Order: sequence, then C-alpha cells, then structure tokens
Amino acid sequence: MNVGGWIYVNEQNSGTRGLILVRTGTSTFKAYDRNAPHICPASDTTLEVKDDIKIVCPKDGAEWILLMGQPTKVSQVSPKTYFTYYDAASNVLTIRN
Repeated sequence: MNVGGWIYVNEQNSGTRGLILVRTGTSTFKAYDRNAPHICPASDTTLEVKDDIKIVCPKDGAEWILLMGQPTKVSQVSPKTYFTYYDAASNVLTIRN
C-alpha cells in the first residue's frame, strides 16, 4: 500500500464494524473504527472513505480528514483509533486496541 492508501479491514474482532487502515507515512499507519463516534450505532452509521481524502458517515454526512481523523463537518469527535506498530524489517503491521 502506498502512502495515502487505505483499505477496509473486516476480519473478526476488527473494531465494532471493521476498520479503516490508512498508510500515513512510509512506516506509519492509522487504524480507525468504522462505527460513527458521535451517534448511536444503527444500520447506516458505518463510516466510509470518500474520494480517497475523507471519512464520511452516511447517516448525517459527518466528515473527517482521512490522514488525520480530524472532524470537519457535523461531528466534533474524531473516530476511535487503534494503536498500530509496523516492523519494516519483517513487513508486519500489528493493530491493537
């Protein structure tokens, strides 16, 4: 994955609704929970990446900057993040709660 690239992670026990994994640098990553942080969970509150630059809540249009998680519209709360550790020598990324 290139810097600025992202993927959805939907493995078992990956956040409450899966994760958005973003490569923010050559050896740095951010992992966001896909559950909207500012409203009660519902079928339409799973966060999505739009235009490769922002995270959006389909229910109310809240937006966050993909690379930083900073809220820009509707919400004042950032998405939940998970600790990431990348070992470049082994090319292994660890994500922890």
